[in-house]
Amino acid sequence: MADNDKTVRDAGPFGPSVPVPTAGPALGGAYAAPAAATGPAPPVAHAAPAAAAGPATAGAYAAPVPAAGPALGGAYAAPASPSAGPAPAGAYAAPGAGAYTSAAYPQNPTAPAVGGPSAGAYVSAPAAPGAVPAPKPPPPSTFQELRELAKDFIKRNEKLMWWGHTAYALALGAFVATFAQKGFERARLLALSLTFAWVLVVLFFRFFGTGTQQDFMTAWPGARRRFFIMSYLMKNLFQSMLFFLLPFYWKSSSYVAGTYPVFVGLAACAVLSTLDVVFDGVLLRFKLVASFFFALTLFGCANLVIPALMPNTPIIMTLMVAGGLALSTLVLFHVSLAALRRPIALGAFAAFVTIGLLGLYSARSIVPPVPVHLVEAGVGTSLRADGKLDAELVVIRATSLSESSELVSVAEVSVVGEREQFRHVWRKGGTVLQHQSAAAAPAQQAGLVRVASKVPVQDLPAERLGIYTVDVITANEQIVGRTQFEIRE
Repeated sequence: MADNDKTVRDAGPFGPSVPVPTAGPALGGAYAAPAAATGPAPPVAHAAPAAAAGPATAGAYAAPVPAAGPALGGAYAAPASPSAGPAPAGAYAAPGAGAYTSAAYPQNPTAPAVGGPSAGAYVSAPAAPGAVPAPKPPPPSTFQELRELAKDFIKRNEKLMWWGHTAYALALGAFVATFAQKGFERARLLALSLTFAWVLVVLFFRFFGTGTQQDFMTAWPGARRRFFIMSYLMKNLFQSMLFFLLPFYWKSSSYVAGTYPVFVGLAACAVLSTLDVVFDGVLLRFKLVASFFFALTLFGCANLVIPALMPNTPIIMTLMVAGGLALSTLVLFHVSLAALRRPIALGAFAAFVTIGLLGLYSARSIVPPVPVHLVEAGVGTSLRADGKLDAELVVIRATSLSESSELVSVAEVSVVGEREQFRHVWRKGGTVLQHQSAAAAPAQQAGLVRVASKVPVQDLPAERLGIYTVDVITANEQIVGRTQFEIRE
């Protein structure tokens, strides 16, 4: 033992070495000769084969060992026994580790790291017995395949599907509008829809924020799913409510009387609610836009819901309550109830609502008195026994009018409740004409009120030729409808 140790020590950096009983791992750049139990060989030294040699270090040439450890980075190792560990990155290991094993190949310390066959290594022999191959991923299930096919189909046809859903929404809206014409009593359902929509809108902006905040909040798949579910529910609620309103506002509005702006606004909102790109990308993205959209929808619905729930409510009171609710909701979209506890905030809130109601009252003549509307109206020269006109005239020849004759106007108004009063207003141009009540028999059909008045020909202006209008208005001067006729030479 002492002689062997001395031989190793005296070999120098390039001298040969003789076997030693217990060899350690070959050091960097050393040639390891077969040894029964050699110790560590110095750099570039020749070491004898070892019976239980440790792993060869980087760049070392190792002789076959029965139970050698893994060759380190860049080392050329002899075939290893089944108990050998894996070769580290960049090592040429024994067969089964996916590396070259012969010592005849030149050293290549700069070679890229190689591992198993999948990492680009060269295999010179089959895997050693007992080696565990890498597990293969399980094949996709039928559900996963169908899911991937569906995702791919949606991605390719995304725009087409958006427009298809828009067409479906418009068709659904047309069905709702047709359904609404079958009975005013179904308007009570709007109260539930309004409440549900209000809760959804408040929760939506509470969860997802407004503007660019939504991009951050919907970055997670779970949050994005909740976003689409809530937006889909709101779209359907708004579509059903708005399309339900349109037939009632259509019948109550008059183009010649100038009471159509509210109908146009509600119709525009109904169409926009069917456009998914606009609804998701604009209406639900910005709280300010959503607040005006909901306030207008609430105003239109409240004008219909209040008479449905309380039929004897005066029309002007319905208008003011609907306006107050819409204005309050508009503010509460942006101001919390806790903030209104401060006197200055509460005073500003009350002032805003009051000014808004004053403006609405002054513009009441252009707001249709939903659900009241004209069923029939006309102008003639005489009445029948049942209270209707003998003939409804659009053009009257001046020569056919005698000084003792009269012009009579009769209108039948569909009403809800029994408390509302109506009257006529005759005009020629901007001049209001004096008129008298006409003795017409009341309407026989339930829910109809007949309004009749007359103007003696001798009370007409001196310049009789021209266009005349007869408005049916409420007690608070909301226009129900208008009739026109002309006197020609």
